[in-house]
Parts: sequence; C-alpha cells; structure tokens
Amino acid sequence: MRQLALARLRRTPGRYLAVSLAVGIAVAFAVLVQLAGAGLAQVVRDGDVASTAGADLAVRAEWQQAQADPADEAAQDAARVGDEAAVMTAAGLEGVAAVHRSGTVYAEAVLPRAAAERPVHVAAAPPAGDLRWPTLQEGRWPEATGEVVVTGDTRVGEEVTLLTYPVAADDAELPEPVPVDLRVVGVTDVGLASDFPVDALFLVPEQAVTLGAGASELLVAAEPGADLAALRASLDAAVGPGSATALGEVVPADDVRADRMEASATLLLVVRTGLGAFAGLAVAVAVVVVSNTFSVLLAQRVREQALLRCIGATRRDLWRAGTIEAGLLGLVAGVAGLLLGWGVAAAAAVVVTRAFPVVVDTPVPGPLEVGGALGLGAVATLVASVAALVRAGQVSPLAALRPVEAVPETARASVLRVVLGTLLVLLGGAGAVLGAVAGQVLLALPTAVLAFVGVLVLGRLLLPSVAAVLGRGVRAVGGPAGALAAASVGRNPRRTAATAGAVVIGVTLAVTAAVGASSLRATAVAELSAWTPVDSTVRVPSLDEAGTAALATTLAGTEGVAGAGIGVEADVVLIPQREPGEELSSATTALAGDLATAVPAADVPADDDTVVLSPDMAGDLEVAPGDVLGVAADDGTATAAPGRSLVVVVDEDTPVAVQLGPGTARELGGTDLVMVSLVDGLGRDEVRTTVDAVTSAALAADDAAEVDSPVLQLGSLQQMFDVLLAVVGGMLAVTVAIALVGVTNTLSLSLTERRQENALLRALGLSRVRLRTMVAFEALVLGLVGAVVGVALGIAFGVAGTYSLIGANGVTVVDVPWLGLLGLTAVVASVAVGASLWPADRASRVAPASALGAAA
Repeated sequence: MRQLALARLRRTPGRYLAVSLAVGIAVAFAVLVQLAGAGLAQVVRDGDVASTAGADLAVRAEWQQAQADPADEAAQDAARVGDEAAVMTAAGLEGVAAVHRSGTVYAEAVLPRAAAERPVHVAAAPPAGDLRWPTLQEGRWPEATGEVVVTGDTRVGEEVTLLTYPVAADDAELPEPVPVDLRVVGVTDVGLASDFPVDALFLVPEQAVTLGAGASELLVAAEPGADLAALRASLDAAVGPGSATALGEVVPADDVRADRMEASATLLLVVRTGLGAFAGLAVAVAVVVVSNTFSVLLAQRVREQALLRCIGATRRDLWRAGTIEAGLLGLVAGVAGLLLGWGVAAAAAVVVTRAFPVVVDTPVPGPLEVGGALGLGAVATLVASVAALVRAGQVSPLAALRPVEAVPETARASVLRVVLGTLLVLLGGAGAVLGAVAGQVLLALPTAVLAFVGVLVLGRLLLPSVAAVLGRGVRAVGGPAGALAAASVGRNPRRTAATAGAVVIGVTLAVTAAVGASSLRATAVAELSAWTPVDSTVRVPSLDEAGTAALATTLAGTEGVAGAGIGVEADVVLIPQREPGEELSSATTALAGDLATAVPAADVPADDDTVVLSPDMAGDLEVAPGDVLGVAADDGTATAAPGRSLVVVVDEDTPVAVQLGPGTARELGGTDLVMVSLVDGLGRDEVRTTVDAVTSAALAADDAAEVDSPVLQLGSLQQMFDVLLAVVGGMLAVTVAIALVGVTNTLSLSLTERRQENALLRALGLSRVRLRTMVAFEALVLGLVGAVVGVALGIAFGVAGTYSLIGANGVTVVDVPWLGLLGLTAVVASVAVGASLWPADRASRVAPASALGAAA
C-alpha cells in the first residue's frame, strides 16, 4: 500500500498542489503566529525591564509609603522619595557602584513646535554606568537644576516649560499650574520602555525629587566582582526595615524585573490566545478545502478502487493507502509552511527593528515550532481525508465492471442533517438575539457560534439554492457560456456546498469584525460627541467681549477651520419643578451663544426665557416640552435654589445636552469663550496642525488662554479602531485566501473530470475563449455564493455582537460599512475569477480529437 500511495503522488502531483498550498498556508500562518507571539513577548519584556536592566539589587519603598499617614503630606513625600541621608548611606556602602531613584511623575509640558500642552513623565536622570539605560542621541546629561534631557522632536538649546500642580486639599479646587522653565541639554531615546508611555523629561535627581518624582524602588548597581549576598546584607543593615533609616526592603533586582513582567503576562496571554484563534480558523478552513479535494479525487478513482478490491485488496488496505497518501502530503505541506512562516517572521523582525526603536531578535524555530508544524500539517490532512476514505472503502468490486459515468448529484440531505442544522440555527439564533437585547455577550457569543455551525450543517441545502439563484443571473448575462457554467455548478451540489462553504467561513468572520468594529467606533464617537460637541473650545479669561470677538474672527480665517463663534459656558444645576419630597436635580455644563457656527446641528434658543435640552437630558430630568425648569449657578452642591425658571424645549437633533440664552448664561456666572469647528474630512495630522494653529493664535491674543480640543480624542479613537480593524482584517484575509485556493482546486479537479465533455463542446464549436469564460463564470458563481451568504451572516452577527457588548449600557449606533462590504464582495468575486485562470487555460488547451479519441 505504501508503493501505491507513492505512485499516486508521483503520477498526478498537480492534483495535490492546491491541497499542499492550502495546508501550507495554514501551517505557515500558525508558525508565524507562534514566532510573532514570541517576538512580541520579547519586546514587551525588554520594555518592562529596560529601566532596571543594569541593577543588581533594589530597595523597595512601597511598604513605607503605605504605612505613612495619608493626611501627613511631609510623611508621604518622605516615604515616596526616601530619606536623602538613607539614599546617601546606600550609595556610600562598600561594593556599591551607583544608586538611582526609579520613580516617575506624570505632568504636562509645553514642548517646542507644539503650542498645546503635552503629557510627559518626569524622572531623575540615571547616573553614569550600568544604571544609565537610555541612549543619548545628542548633547549631554543634565548637571544642574534647570537642565533637562528630553525625548521626541526636540533639539539641544531649546526651551521646555514644565507645568506642575501644587498639592490641594480634598475640598479645594485644583490650583493653577506652576510653570518651570527648563533648558534642553540633551536628547535621548527610551525605546518602548513601559515606564515611559509618553514623552520623558530627565532632570537632575534633586530637582526631579522636588517636583514629585519619587522612588518606588531604589536601584543599586554593584561594583564588578562584588559579593551580592554580602552587599545585600550590608544594605539591609543600613537602610532595611530594621535599620535606623528604614528606607525599604532590600531584594534582588531580578525580583523587581519579574514583578514588572508579571504585570504584562496577562495581556500577552490574551494577545497570543487571540492570534492562536485566528490560526485555528485558518486551519479549519484548510481542513474543509482538503476534505473537498479528497472527496473529488477519490470519486474519480472509483474504478481504480474497485479493481483493487477485485484483485484482493481489502477495505483496510485501501484505508492504509489513503492515510499514507494524506500523511505524506501533510508532512510535505508542513515543511513548506514551516519554511514560509519562518521566512515571513524573520523578514518582519528586520522591518520592525529598522522602523521602530526596538531590537527584535531573528526568530529561530525550536523543537516545538518544528514538531508542531509537521504534526499540524499531517494531522490536518489526515482529519480532512477521513470522510472521503470512508466513502471510498464502501466501493463494491462490481463497480469495476460498470462504465464510468458522471451521475448527477442531488441537493438532498439526510433527515438527521436537516433536523440538527435547523435546531442549531433556531436555538443559536434565539440565544444570540436574547443576548443582544439583554446586553449579555457571554450569552450572545456561544449561541451565535451555534447558529453559524447550524448554517454550515445546512449548507448542502442552502448554498446550492443560492447558487441556483445567482446562476439565473449568469445565464442572462453570460449567454451560452453562462448557461453552461450555471449547469455545471448545479450538477454537483455537494461539491458546490463544500467549496462555497469555505468562502462563507472566511467572509462571515471578516464582515462580523468589520460591522462590529465600525459600530463600536460609531457608538464611541457619538457618545464622545454628545459630551463634547464642539471640536475645539478656546477660553480667554483676560479678554473683554470685543477682544473675544476679534479672536473669533481671526480663528475663523485659520486654515482648516470651518467656523468660529462666540459662546458662553456656565456650570449650572437643573432643578425640575416637583412636589415637596420629590426633588430631582442635575449638575452640568451649559453652552450658549453662536452655537450654530461651531455646532451645525444646534438649535440656539431665540431668547433667555427658554432652555433647550437633548432628548437624553430631558429623559434623565423627567421633563417634557413646555415644562418649567429651574436653573441655578452650580455652587458645588445639587441643592441650589433656582436662579431662573425657564421653559423647556426639546431638540431631537441637537448634539448639545443643555443650551441657554447668552444673557441667562452670563447671569449664572458663565464665562465667554470661542467655539471652533474644523473642516470635515481632515486627516489626523491635519487636525493636529489646525489645533496647534488655533492654540498659537489664542496664546498670541491672551497669554492665559486655554484650548480644549476633543476633536483630537476623536481622531485618536477612530485611529485605534482603524488599526484594530486592519489587524483583524489582515488575520482573516489568510482564511479567505485559503478558501479561494479551494475554488481553484475544485475547478481544476472538476475540469479534469469533465475532460471529455469539454472536448465535445470544443468539437461542437465552443471556442477556447468561451470555454475559459465558462470556467470563469463557474468561479464567479462559487465566489459570489460565499460572499453573499457570508456578508448576510456577518452583518447579522456583527449587529448582535455590538448590541450584546454595549446595548445594555447606553445608546448603540449600528454602522454597517456598506461600501466596504460591497468592495469585499467584489474582491472575493474577482479573486475567485482570477483563481480560475490557470485551470481554465489548461482545459482550453485540450485538443478535441485527442480527448474524443481517448473516450473511445
């Protein structure tokens, strides 16, 4: 049987090409995911331990801070930064090369070429030696107060203004920031160190400590050759919990590094599990493709199988030959996939290292990757061949005496399949709907999977029916070639269902991800826009009404600005009229003024006797149009007496929660501001440039101007979802590609099976071009079946998933990217047609006479 399997592989290697390609791509993807996950883990680990890489020991101070009196600011500061004498004691011990406070403090700074404040992390500059982990790109490290080393787009000699906030009492308002001017003496790069997710400012330790950059650990570097055990004992005696200074617990630096890496372990596990799930989907689709291929191959070997039975081969012998054939094919595909995945991973490591400030080691597959790739290829192919081998073993020896005829299949399915599929669809669909309505993703997700499995089980009935409907359109458009193509697709419903089913899996998952991500993004943007309807707000406390109007005119002429209007912002309390004991109030911020310029959908009150509410706000306050609403200045409580009584107007379209008349807003303590609307369609960089220009103009008019630009948050939010969708789409594209390989394979084997039929068509006058067109139409129908059904299922699952995630927590905006889905359908159909070119070309080259002669 081994010789038989090898002979089959040598005799018709072309028929196995698609099998090897499908399994090879799936294995390559799995290997790539494994190696990429290892590379990602390396990058995250390097970032976690970057700032502690040169330390040998560490003194932890968290326990001292926890024991300090929270109300005693001095005690908290001392616990956070450590007693200076204790730090100096540690630095002066024999065997200590250097010590470094590792803490940071979050602040804001005005950096060069950025007029708006940016978040930064302030830290003490590491001392020279092993503890100085950042790479200095230009200049030198700070040596005196007022000098700073920065990251980012900054040059030596420029000025940086750091904004610090004094500590405020619990019941006091946030104090105004205190500016600290710093001169840049160096530029450094911290890579992807987890301590510094934003720009970093390194100061001399004395100034960093003064600004609040304390130490959660005091890192200690030992002298070369020092006895670490003895040094740890010396440190513990000098600054440990039992010492006079009691700075903190002395531990090996490896413990600190392990704690930091542990914090990222859960995230890495989630990411690698998600990547593994995508690889599993690719393997599942490959199994479907291979199973269909073996079904067609063994159906073409009916006479060969029967002849083997006639000369004494048992069913077990045929099973052995088939499994050897599948196993060898899977091993070859596994080797090819291993090499391909390894090559792509190595290339990606080089690209990432050159494009980002990280060093990713060239991945080398270990025994796990090698064994897993070979085993995955062999097992996937064997599993896919089981059903076909079982049917092949049922061939009767008498079949060798019968003529080989193509017997048309029917779309009938067993009663068990119909009942099981229907139950899965009904139960799964009901559970998914219930989970969506109740906002329970843990219910919606598994039941949606059950419904999807039910659709696939019913695929032998459903997909050929869809193919028949699409075939009518092909007949109308394609003429004789289209009619022949539709007939060929309908002749083998089982084959059609298996081939299109693989495409359905990939397209459904891709569309589900697209609809879900698009809807989540639209919902998040709508929620954020409702709270911050104005693109950019400029507060100018030093300008009078005329100055504010002049600034609005200037900003309206700024490139990228669609309009600028003068408004009034007031913190108010809304108090509906209620019976005694039924008081209900809500503190909020109201806008007034020329809102129509900055918020196109806003309907500004005509006078100061009305208050315009959004439907959500009116519902929260339980008021209706025409009701009287008390409005008072917000004094920090929700029990203020109404300063004005206003008539309620509810505007269904307004994005502003509360609108007042300008006079009312000023009467209630409101302050003037300029509301800026940006031009629609600006890119993220253009939005940033426009906001910087607005900020510069505002600061030029008023040194105390404050600019708040929620539009930047919207841009970041949209970019985050775009990146997420691109990553998920890229992962699922592999699954769709494997499914389309199945289209090529099915067409190739089908045309080999119909060699005599095609020859007869050629003899009757069908040209090579029309024969190729016929095959292209077949591929088009198969691709469209998978795309149409997949898009329909994906929309349903995407909407259900969106409601299950956020439907119970607020308003859900369903956003179906119709243009993108149309494009996806066109791409799938086009690639399917492209996949038919090779088998169509082979079929058109068969000479009619030779094929008919072979038939005789």
